[in-house]
Order: sequence, then C-alpha cells, then structure tokens
Amino acid sequence: MATAQIREIIEGLQAQGEAEKVPYRLTTTPWGAGTPSGVVITAWVWKEATQARGADVTTTLFPINSPTLSDGLIVLSFLESVTAGIRYRIEMLFVLSGTTFEAIAFIDGEL
Repeated sequence: MATAQIREIIEGLQAQGEAEKVPYRLTTTPWGAGTPSGVVITAWVWKEATQARGADVTTTLFPINSPTLSDGLIVLSFLESVTAGIRYRIEMLFVLSGTTFEAIAFIDGEL
C-alpha cells in the first residue's frame, strides 16, 4: 500500500497575526480515500533550538476543538489567540481505512 510519508504540510511554515482567527484545512487524500475519523487536534509551543515540544496550548489556541470531517477533508476549528514571536506545532491525528496517520503544521505568531 502506497501512502504519503511526509508528515509536515506541504505549504510549509504559516504565519498568523495575534488578532486573526483561522479555520485551517487538511486534505487527507494523499494518505488515502474516504472520510477521516478519530481526529485529535493538539497544539504545542515549539522550541526551535531543541526541536522539541514545549507547553501544551491546545485549549488556548482551540477554545472550541471540534473539527468537521468530510470526504478527504478535515476542517479545524478556528485557531486563535496566538502570541507574536512564538512558533506553534499543530498535530492532526486521524484514521483512514483503519490506519492512523499524523500531519503536522508549524505556525508563527505575528503582530
């Protein structure tokens, strides 16, 4: 079975302003066909120097954490309350056809 091996989103590093609220989307078709299930979204402060997770900020960035699912698509709840100068790691865990996958996005907070 051929599946995508790259976990980071192809759009690369994203920037978001402190006043913005953005409902990011993840197309799951590179991993396979169908509607994803078992979706878990988490957000972390990313420590660039050590390439490691810092504080879990999921409830701050996603006060409503209820992604919507459709065929080949996950629409995250609004990402909000970022802080300028902080890099965040967003982890999107999901199941397609019985296989669990994880996609990762990095977002830089800006003014």
